[in-house]
Amino acid sequence: MWLIINLVDRMIKDDQVKSFNERGYLVIENLLPENILENLQIVTDDFVEKSRTIKKNDDIYDLSEDHTSDNPAVRRLKNPHINHPAYDNIIKSSLITDILSNLIGNNIRLEHTKLNFKSAKGGEAI
Repeated sequence: MWLIINLVDRMIKDDQVKSFNERGYLVIENLLPENILENLQIVTDDFVEKSRTIKKNDDIYDLSEDHTSDNPAVRRLKNPHINHPAYDNIIKSSLITDILSNLIGNNIRLEHTKLNFKSAKGGEAI
């Protein structure tokens, strides 16, 4: 019963579609369950940790100019859905695709993904 109620709560309403069409974006609070968010955070933290050994931009990392092994500063992960199943799973999750279908229709194509980072103390303009 909880699952059915939870899925009904995630359906978007006509006023949300109208807002999306007028503004070009839609904020849906608490869409993803906490366990999924926690897993994505762990995976992302692991990518940042692994970036300590990276000296220059590559197929996965776009590094900030002040990036060092002691102070990893990732600007962006390139195509994270290709580089880890957690990202691939979330972009293909019905939690996301059902909302997309309601907003823009069923003809959805994934071109690429990127995950931009903004540090707590500023970061770069993106």
